[in-house]
Amino acid sequence: MSLNKLTLTKFHYSVKGTPVKDHKNEMEVMINPAEINNKLNVQYEKQITPGTIKPQLKFVGKDNETLDFKLYFDGTGLIPPPKKVKTSTSAETESLNVVEQQIEKLKKIVAGYDGAQHEVNYVFVKWANLKMHCRLTSMSIKYTLFDTDGRPLRAQVALSFQETTNPKEETLIKNNNSPDMSHIKTIQAGYGLRHMCYEIYGDGRLDVVVARFNDFPTRYMPVGTEVILPPLKRLN
Repeated sequence: MSLNKLTLTKFHYSVKGTPVKDHKNEMEVMINPAEINNKLNVQYEKQITPGTIKPQLKFVGKDNETLDFKLYFDGTGLIPPPKKVKTSTSAETESLNVVEQQIEKLKKIVAGYDGAQHEVNYVFVKWANLKMHCRLTSMSIKYTLFDTDGRPLRAQVALSFQETTNPKEETLIKNNNSPDMSHIKTIQAGYGLRHMCYEIYGDGRLDVVVARFNDFPTRYMPVGTEVILPPLKRLN
C-alpha cells in the first residue's frame, strides 16, 4: 500500500461558485507534516440585560478556519524524491537542485499570481480526510543544511492558510429564503451525480440538470469532483 501524501492544488471558482481544480499545477509533498494546527473561532456579541449576573452571547458568525503546518525538503539523497510535480517549468528552474526546485514550485502553486483571475492563487489542501479550499496567508522558509557551494540541501517551510468561500457558494449553503438546504458533495467511486440527485431530490434523472447547473461538460465527472446541489426550485 502506497503512502498517502499531502497534496496542494491550485484552483479557481467558476461563475456558479464551483471550485475548479487546475491539476496541471498540483504538488505532492516530499515529507508529510508531523503535525497540523486547525483553528476555528466563533464570534459572539455580548448582550447585557439589567439585573442579570452574566451577559448572554448572541451568535454573530464564524471566522474562516485556519491551517498551519510545516513541510520539510531534503536533497541529500536519503529520502526518495517525490512524484513528478505538475507545474510548467522554465530552463532556469530546471537548473536548480531538488530542494530549490521543490520550493520554487511550492511558491508558484500557493503564492503565484493568476493573470486570468487577476489575483493570487486559491489552493486546495488535501491529505486523507483533510480537505480545505483556502489561500496562503504566510510562508516562512528556513534552510538548515547546505552543500560546499552554499546551495540548500535541507529546508523547513512553515505555511499558514485561511479557509475561503466564494460568495455565491456561501449563499447556496446558507439559503435562508428556502426550506430546502443546498448541499456540496464529492463524487466517489460508485457514487455519482445520479446517486446524489436521488438522495437529495428523490429523482436521479435530475443529474443532467445538476450537471448543467455546475457547468459540467457531462454528467459523468471524475472521482473527486465537487458538486453543488441547490434547492430544487433553483433547478426548475
